[in-house]
Amino acid sequence: MNETEEILILRIQKFFPFVTAYLTIASLVYHFLIAIIMCPLYAVIIIGIFKRRHTSEFNSVFFKTAIISGVIDLLFFLDHFITGTCALYPPLASLIAPTTPTIWLGTVFFFGYWCAYTLDLLALYISVNRFFVILSPIRGNIIFDRTFYYVMVFLACLAAAPNWFHIVSPAFFTIQCNNYTNNIPIATFTNIPIEGYEKTATNNSVMILVALSSTTLVMNLMTFGAIIYRIRGQHIIKMEIKLAIYSIFLFVSQQSYTCLFYTGYFGGNLPDMSISYFAKVIKPWAYVIFCLTPAISLMCLSKNVRSIVIEFVKEGKIESINKIGTTTQIKTIKQIATASPRRLNVV
Repeated sequence: MNETEEILILRIQKFFPFVTAYLTIASLVYHFLIAIIMCPLYAVIIIGIFKRRHTSEFNSVFFKTAIISGVIDLLFFLDHFITGTCALYPPLASLIAPTTPTIWLGTVFFFGYWCAYTLDLLALYISVNRFFVILSPIRGNIIFDRTFYYVMVFLACLAAAPNWFHIVSPAFFTIQCNNYTNNIPIATFTNIPIEGYEKTATNNSVMILVALSSTTLVMNLMTFGAIIYRIRGQHIIKMEIKLAIYSIFLFVSQQSYTCLFYTGYFGGNLPDMSISYFAKVIKPWAYVIFCLTPAISLMCLSKNVRSIVIEFVKEGKIESINKIGTTTQIKTIKQIATASPRRLNVV
């Protein structure tokens, strides 16, 4: 057996031809369709909650956090769609790469890390919020409401701290074309770390993701423990339970990114790089789950969020009907105005 036949990803392709490190035109179109459906839907939800933020249904720390998390979700998804998903389509890869390392691309590279850490921190914050609000609704809401903006600023700075050096590290697109990619060129977005920080980003990510994932899981379990405790002796609002379930869904969706990271990290240290390249296969799907499924979770669990979407759809239909009616009226008026006058019969 030659070296090529021993490569795991090529052996898998004999049974599953679609498992490739590059994207076909069909795959790219499919991801594009997901983007043009899900991103506007998520934007409608975010804008709808923001407009109603002073109403009793949405005037809570949970929905304020959901707005911020949603904006970052969309920005992170679009960032990766351009720098990651499109770069796996060979014609686009050849078009955008290779590039000269620049600082402004380093800022884009930093932004990706910042978004990932911020979303994980916000998921942890939501789980902590659910626990204390369910355990002590009045006191919990007062404390979280008073400290909300201070905590958001702190979390934004905390997310930037572990990877600040990426801002001053030039980034670029490079071409990879080897046996793992079936000798088809794909582009990879990478950077040149400053001296002394070559392994820092990876090591920081390993520690941060383990710490955040473990803590968020523990808080979610404690939240459901608090729900069981309160159900036995006191009344608990049904919506609070649903928002706690949302916190679980958010945690599970974010594990797609964590698993993706560890797949690439540990796979890159093996003699056969197939696992690392397999991470490229699932990467676009992981970002769809990580960034866009929170919108679906909110719709499924909150009747008020569903009403935002339904109202938007109804308004869109009414506007379309009004436009059609207006256009018809204009055409009728023009036809009357331009019609040739009939000759009167002379008696």
